[in-house]
Amino acid sequence: TRSDRGRASQLSFDVDEAWTDRGVDVDRRAGVREVEVAEACKREEEGATYTAEAIEELKRGTFGDRRERARNETEAKKRTQHARDTRWVEEQEVEEGVLHQPRGAQRDRSERMERVEEENLPERVPLVRDDAREAEDGGSVEEDDMDWEAEDDFIHAQLAKAMGGFPRKPGVPEGVANPHVGPTRTPDGPTTMQDVQAEAKNAKNDLRKRIEAAKESKTNALQQLERSHSSMQAASSNAASCKERLERLSTKYTYLQSLKRYVQALCSCLGSKAPRIEEVLEEAKAAHRNRRDAEKDVQFTMQSAAIAAGEAAVSCMMQSLATGSSMESTADTCASVRREKLLSLVNPTDQDSFSWTLKSVYADLHDGPKGKELKEVNLRWENRLIDCHEARSTIFADADAVFSDVEAVSSRIADWKVQQEDSYFDAYMPLSLGKLFSPFVMLELIDWHPLGRTRQSPSFCSGTANEMAWVKSLSTFPIARGRADDTDGAIVQQLVLQVVVPFLHFLVEHCWDPSDLAENDALLLTVQELLVFDEDPPSETMHELLHAIFRRLYHTGENISVVCWPPMVLAHLAEEAELASTLYHNAVHFLQAVLKWREVLEHGALFALVMDNLILNKMVPHLRVSFASPHDCLKRLSSLVNILPENWLVGQHPATDSLREICESLQARMNMEQDGYEEDASACLQQLLSKFPG
Repeated sequence: TRSDRGRASQLSFDVDEAWTDRGVDVDRRAGVREVEVAEACKREEEGATYTAEAIEELKRGTFGDRRERARNETEAKKRTQHARDTRWVEEQEVEEGVLHQPRGAQRDRSERMERVEEENLPERVPLVRDDAREAEDGGSVEEDDMDWEAEDDFIHAQLAKAMGGFPRKPGVPEGVANPHVGPTRTPDGPTTMQDVQAEAKNAKNDLRKRIEAAKESKTNALQQLERSHSSMQAASSNAASCKERLERLSTKYTYLQSLKRYVQALCSCLGSKAPRIEEVLEEAKAAHRNRRDAEKDVQFTMQSAAIAAGEAAVSCMMQSLATGSSMESTADTCASVRREKLLSLVNPTDQDSFSWTLKSVYADLHDGPKGKELKEVNLRWENRLIDCHEARSTIFADADAVFSDVEAVSSRIADWKVQQEDSYFDAYMPLSLGKLFSPFVMLELIDWHPLGRTRQSPSFCSGTANEMAWVKSLSTFPIARGRADDTDGAIVQQLVLQVVVPFLHFLVEHCWDPSDLAENDALLLTVQELLVFDEDPPSETMHELLHAIFRRLYHTGENISVVCWPPMVLAHLAEEAELASTLYHNAVHFLQAVLKWREVLEHGALFALVMDNLILNKMVPHLRVSFASPHDCLKRLSSLVNILPENWLVGQHPATDSLREICESLQARMNMEQDGYEEDASACLQQLLSKFPG
């Protein structure tokens, strides 16, 4: 700090000059000036200085203008403070709810305003008047002293504002607190214009910083407002989403409740109807089985009787030829023997109307059931099947279509899967569809006969499984993407293997006639379509069905009868000759039926059945016996060789060698006996020989 006495003296001179310029008695104010000089020196020692502007005003004596400005500023501050206090009181009254109260409350409000003004009223700045001017105005000495003291206080207040602190008030002794002491500042150098400019620059920089801070605060406030707006929009969107989700959940709950009631009613309905469906299906299966058993008994009886009667007639003819009896008496004897044998085996109820010829007895083996007894059997079991159909139509008579129609049920379950996929899988529906739809499958199996027989009722289905209603409905069942536990795509395959294949297995075992070409073709078509639903290799259920088919073919081949009666005897017995030809052609038809299963059954087993059991053991001996009649032998050989696959005639096999040998023997005989043979016979024989390589 500076404590230069020379500067203090200069400052004392400046103060004297200021008082002199104002026309104030220097002697009268000498005490005051000494006190001011002392105070100025002390302030100089403490580091405070008067500004150049304040010193200039002291010298010019323009404190009057400064006093007027101070008074105006004080009044403006009072009005501002009054307005601020008024607003504060009104805000408090709004919070307390007393703004619009009666007059008593308004009076309390005025009192509150006065208290607030008294509490917040700033220190009044005394007005300073010039003693000389007061004297001219005629004021008293006491009033002059009071005005002087007020003016003295005003000067000290203005100097304090300009210099950053309050100088000690004149007349206040040392050690007593100065009532106008305020903050002081310690300048780094003399108070010059450069210092003032530096202070102004610092103030400008500080103001700029404050403006930047205000701008930053404004930017932060705007960002906060934007974040608040975004949060509000997010909250609004979340509220809308929650509302939409609530609506979806409400719709889902309503839908699931209605679906729950439907599934409960459906399960209850099927649970009560399934036993009746199974009962009617068993009755239909029994009707099919009993019908086939009756047909087989009649056919076997008539076939055995015809063959036995033929054997008896052939034996009688051979004995007559051996003894040299006449042909007329021998023919009558053979006819009598044939009749007695048929009577002992067939025992018809109406002997007068019974046809005793072998052709009429054995006609059923070639043309289908035509006999009177077979017609009665067919009619009786046909009526039982019609009863089963009528019982089937009454099972769901008391149920609504949404529970009895497989298409309606599958549509409702598929809609559940599409709309509420999670709940569909949570209910383990893929594991339950098989049991749910199996009653509908069994219901259609009652009227289904895959062997293609004609029925009196048009409601009977003789087509394949693909023509059933449940297959058409479940083939379009939706499949969920991206789920490994969705097995609904195999629901048709599952029902085929669990319900349809066992039913077809039963028909193969008990109702199928392998020697019937029509039934054989119908069954083959059905099995080929069912194999599409199966896996590769076939499942155990399908394997058992194929094994049953081969077993039935094998047993039928074992029971095929081909007679080997001498041609010289048959030349005198026309009925026996026709019976022998019919039996051979039936064997050829059965062989043709067996060969159609080449693409389904195992090749090795089927080849052994055809070549060993049928051709080698039964048909080759008949061809060797008929060699005595070359024309008949060639026709029968041609009908056999033409149906065999060409690759089966290649290689070394006893049956193939036997057929080639017969062809070569026929060719040698034709070459020896050129007369009596047509050119077509030679061409046919050459064609047969070309099928045997080497």
